[in-house]
Amino acid sequence: MSDSTHQPQAGAQPARRALLDDEPVAEAIRCDMCDAVIEGRPAGSGLFMWHRGDEVRYEEPPLCEGCSGALTLGAVWRWSESAGEE
Repeated sequence: MSDSTHQPQAGAQPARRALLDDEPVAEAIRCDMCDAVIEGRPAGSGLFMWHRGDEVRYEEPPLCEGCSGALTLGAVWRWSESAGEE
């Protein structure tokens, strides 16, 4: 999900801030899928959501260009396959 403008659900608490801003980072940013060092801004981010009781949390781990594209294509493929089953 490369669109960083999504709005979290009411009451959601960010577990870790997305690394899509242009602010300096002290340590190297690594892709959450392949662990490659990302130069500059990440190409996209994943989205993990979970809850404990009534508290909803989300995390947007950074992704490199290759993993961002592969994750997007995989999700679109799975969605199109499941849409055909209905």
